[in-house]
Amino acid sequence: MSTQRQPFAFAVPNPETRREIAQAVADGIPPEQLAAEFSISEATVRAYHSEFAGTQRRVQLLTADDREQILAGVRRGARSRYVRQYGEGVVDEICRAAGIPVD
Repeated sequence: MSTQRQPFAFAVPNPETRREIAQAVADGIPPEQLAAEFSISEATVRAYHSEFAGTQRRVQLLTADDREQILAGVRRGARSRYVRQYGEGVVDEICRAAGIPVD
């Protein structure tokens, strides 16, 4: 008997919405309230917050030169290189802070 594996899917497919949920937890909104509002589990809300907090820590550890290199690379089309090096969340946060649209 063969089991067909399904590709991973987020409970909330939109990354911006996941980020907003995580930011709301960071701002003090109870995870229970957000779980009910978005029809997801509290564990999922906490996982989104944990991922967001980790990304924020990595962004804070970057030097000004690192940030400038990421932005210059994204502007010249080398985004994937910096995503491999720093992670998609970090690159997205740096771009958002600079006003560069994120996919």
